[in-house]
Amino acid sequence: MPSTPQEIHFLSDSDEKFASRVRAAAAEISTVLSLIPAAHSPVELAQQINKLFHTAIHHGAPIWNDGSRIGCCELYHFASSQLLQTVPRTNGSVSEILAAFLDDLLDPLREPLTLANAPAKAWELRHRFDRFEAVVGIEELTALANVRLKRGTSASVDDIRNLVIVSVEHGMSLYQVEDWLGCALLHSFCAQQMVALAQIKPLNREVQSLVRPVGELLAKYPKVPLETDLAKRCAWDFYEAFMDIIKEDGTSPVPQYDAVISYRRDGGSYLARAIHQAIKDRGHQTFLDVDEMNAGPFPDQLRRNIENSPAMILLLTRGALDRCCQDGEDWVRREILHARDHGKIIIPVIAPKFKFPKLPPELEFLRDLQGVPASDDFFEAMIDRLIRLMGSTSRR
Repeated sequence: MPSTPQEIHFLSDSDEKFASRVRAAAAEISTVLSLIPAAHSPVELAQQINKLFHTAIHHGAPIWNDGSRIGCCELYHFASSQLLQTVPRTNGSVSEILAAFLDDLLDPLREPLTLANAPAKAWELRHRFDRFEAVVGIEELTALANVRLKRGTSASVDDIRNLVIVSVEHGMSLYQVEDWLGCALLHSFCAQQMVALAQIKPLNREVQSLVRPVGELLAKYPKVPLETDLAKRCAWDFYEAFMDIIKEDGTSPVPQYDAVISYRRDGGSYLARAIHQAIKDRGHQTFLDVDEMNAGPFPDQLRRNIENSPAMILLLTRGALDRCCQDGEDWVRREILHARDHGKIIIPVIAPKFKFPKLPPELEFLRDLQGVPASDDFFEAMIDRLIRLMGSTSRR
């Protein structure tokens, strides 16, 4: 198992406050990297790389928030450069989409890292890490479609819906970071796979009818638009078409979850993503919520997911409840009350700098709930306790 190369010199080594944190995080990143050569398929490789990026973000984001831009950037830079050296491009697991991503990942690494360019370079790499969710989704869609194409038998309605569910799940992660281009690319690719499956002979008329509106969108968007507003419109058009397909049999747009994670994007996104990934790695499923979902049908979906999940994990980062006290229509407030009214377990995860504001009477019950302290040093123990409090079994 490779360890953090001792000859690597981190600029943050000179900062006593962050040096040990950066070194420890780099060692954990190296541990995840050591598992990548063992991946035997494009899907497995993409999922392992995604775990690498989540690990880098889990450590890098709090270091950034605590004041070390260079420390955060060095972790992202280290993860990226080591990945490019580690990924086995010759074993057949590197698809065209992954190869293109790796080539793009190289661009921010061409210029030497300095204190001056660290903040901009950190964001460049972070955006690429976030967009990798589209690569994972595309690899999973490809694998699903290939199984049916190799059989050569007519695709079923369930085959189509399975593709849609994968695209919606990964699309939600891209939505949360407002990567509209990545979301549009993912949904467009899913649509292409659906149309291909619908053409398998003998043609399935029910499948053809289900896929026809998606084919019309592919004609409307023959190329995914690069401009942000158009990419956003493209992503939403496909999403709404996918929702119509799922609703044909009255099913939920995504599987039931063990918990919904509710948080404020400002100050809580990195912790939410880290918890989501860690719980997923333990064989459980969480729906990663985001505040201010005020476009399209997402609020209805969130309400359904709360109703269909036994628990809500509520991240209490600094200022997370302030807006709940000032705005009766605040969505986080509405989520909390919706979970309470439906008898759900609400588990607060309390960040070190969180303080309860003066709460309205209907939210006072939050003070009495059994909470879990958020901790980077004891992160695995925190996840263990969360899963115990969720009181659920794996739905995987």
